Amino acid sequence: MSTTLHVIDTGSWVSRSFEAYAARHQDRLSVITHHALSPVTGMKPDDAVWTSPGALIAQNAWQTRKGLSPLVLEAPPTGWLASVPHDMLHRCARAAEVREILTWTAFPEGLGDAPWSQLSGGRPLSFPAARRSLPDLQDALLDAPEASVIDISEHLESLTEEWYVVVHRDLVAASSGYCIHEGAGSRRIRTVFDNAVFHDGFRIRAEDAALRCARQTGLHTAGMLIGFDPIHRTPSVLEADPVWCSAPYAYTDRQMGRFIDAIAQSRLEVRGSVAADHGGRPASSSAYRPDPWMVRQFERRYRSF
Repeated sequence: MSTTLHVIDTGSWVSRSFEAYAARHQDRLSVITHHALSPVTGMKPDDAVWTSPGALIAQNAWQTRKGLSPLVLEAPPTGWLASVPHDMLHRCARAAEVREILTWTAFPEGLGDAPWSQLSGGRPLSFPAARRSLPDLQDALLDAPEASVIDISEHLESLTEEWYVVVHRDLVAASSGYCIHEGAGSRRIRTVFDNAVFHDGFRIRAEDAALRCARQTGLHTAGMLIGFDPIHRTPSVLEADPVWCSAPYAYTDRQMGRFIDAIAQSRLEVRGSVAADHGGRPASSSAYRPDPWMVRQFERRYRSF
């Protein structure tokens, strides 16, 4: 069965990767690439979509103004990281609304003096994932919506290697090394795109960790970043992302096909006003819910169209 994949991109290597796969498998996949500077028309209900959270918000705002049904895509729930058991994180993690964080006089116990912080449901241009002190974090959030949810997690000092694993419907769809830290805990990294050489023995351990975590937290489909360090000796779950905005890393052709299947099946059906998964079950809990900070930043991108 052939899939049509709409890639809403800015002309990056991502669209070229999907196009290269489609050229080798013309009976399986056709790719239509769109520049994210304008809204996309002509998408059918069964078409797959790869995009960014910002472009999705802009597209859906435009479709709503035109009286069209929005795209409903599956994603990890807001604040998911804080639900992961400690023996899979190996660090403290907390999800909190901006209104709460602005009242803190110190970070909650276990987070350290400069934990990682990022928006739980996207990446505002003014608020990238970074380590921040509490004063720096509060300053960065002064203009944020009070209801925005921030993921805050303790820094792992000794990471040496990170892997990316796509889980889909209780199976591993694809996996790839992502980056090597040049010195344990160093922020100088070499990625898979810089010809980094990975410890292949970590692959099965990263896959097992991602699958076990997905099962324990009820996560159906996601791309999961897994880190390794010599202290804990077991994989640490670093984050989870929707597959429809996850990069196609160094996957084999077979893995790439499964990755594309996961993207296609992460588009939820809309029946009336209710989203459902491909088994017909209500899927409101697994649908991407954009954070108000992301909505404020991106919903007017296509206002002139």
